Parts: sequence; structure tokens; C-alpha cells
Amino acid sequence: PVSTVDYRISGTVTDNDGKPLKDIQVIVKNPKAYYYLDENEETYGRDPQTDKLIPDTTYTDQEGKFTTARTIAFNSNSLTVELYDIDGEANGGEFQLKRFTRNELEWKRLEECSFFYAGKIEYSKSVKLKRKGE
Repeated sequence: PVSTVDYRISGTVTDNDGKPLKDIQVIVKNPKAYYYLDENEETYGRDPQTDKLIPDTTYTDQEGKFTTARTIAFNSNSLTVELYDIDGEANGGEFQLKRFTRNELEWKRLEECSFFYAGKIEYSKSVKLKRKGE
């Protein structure tokens, strides 16, 4: 058996003035994870050509909020989160890429560990993006 962990990452993305930013692309990468598990414990999420884990991608809503959740094999210690402004001038201008690691996220354990289960962990972060040129 392989050790698994359930994680949820949520947050809010705003500009420096606190205005929520819609449609910011949020990419969660975990290069040390082997694969994702669905609710039936079937594996998924690997690129068939490269055999690399496909990053988890979501977008912020009207309030600048995002959430993503996965069950992964191995651990969540190598998580990185990247925020991209992909809509150009919409939402008040173009914003710089922001990248942060698991160690920069606030977290709490929602479910305790057992032998091959590392528990359920909720990560969160509020992020202010700088406009390009700031």
C-alpha cells in the first residue's frame, strides 16, 4: 500500500487595494506525488506520454475565491501554488505571477493520521497580486 493524504487548498486573490480578482488561474503542483485517487480509489492524473502528474488547475470566482481538493498518493510536502493573470487587461490591469510553497500556506489538520493515511489537511492563503510594473 502507498500512503495517501487528502488536501484542500482555498484562498482569496485581490489586487493591492483589496479588490477581488476574477478568473485568476490557480495551478497546484505536487512533483513528488505519484498519482491522484478518485472516490473509488482509482488512480488518475498522469500524462500518458510523459508519465508526469498533471497539475491541478482552477480559477478564482467573482469574489476572488478559489478552492481545490485532491487525494494524492505520497505526501503534500512538495506542494506549490502558482497564480497567473490570464485575461490580460480585464479586471483592472495585468498582474504579476505569484508563486508560493506549502510552507507559506496556513494549514489545519481536519482528520488524524493512521498507518497508510496521512490525514486530511486544509490549506489556505489570502494573496494580493501586484500589477505588472509595480
